[in-house]
Amino acid sequence: MTDKKTWLDHFKYSMSCVGMPVPTGLFSSQDKAIASINAILGAYKAFGSNVTILELVKAGTLPEGFQVIGAISAAFYIGAAIGAAAYATGQWSADNLWSVAPSTGSLDKIIADAGKLGIDIPKQVAMHTQRSAGSLQASLKSETA
Repeated sequence: MTDKKTWLDHFKYSMSCVGMPVPTGLFSSQDKAIASINAILGAYKAFGSNVTILELVKAGTLPEGFQVIGAISAAFYIGAAIGAAAYATGQWSADNLWSVAPSTGSLDKIIADAGKLGIDIPKQVAMHTQRSAGSLQASLKSETA
């Protein structure tokens, strides 16, 4: 029997599939990931859709821990992180709660559920989330082929 992966293992894997860096201290648990995503969302809402993570760090809006992410669009990174969090949660749940992985809901449902949790996802970020999920699905299919 192999060791079960942690939520963070699944999150990192998902982010690596779309080429995104993961500052481990900021995403080491679901709670920290949600807090980090909300921090980026808040900055995104304040500064607009063309801002990068590095610009937000330099402006003092985000902590220096985000600096490793670099000059990636905040909207793109948020989308990738939300998709990775959804993937990690589903995989971790399948590993730890069910003997057979449950069918996952659509990203539209995940985005709606995020809204119920107080995470207000702008349309542009939702678009990047869906794009990231599509890239991840393609990557996973190619690994199993």
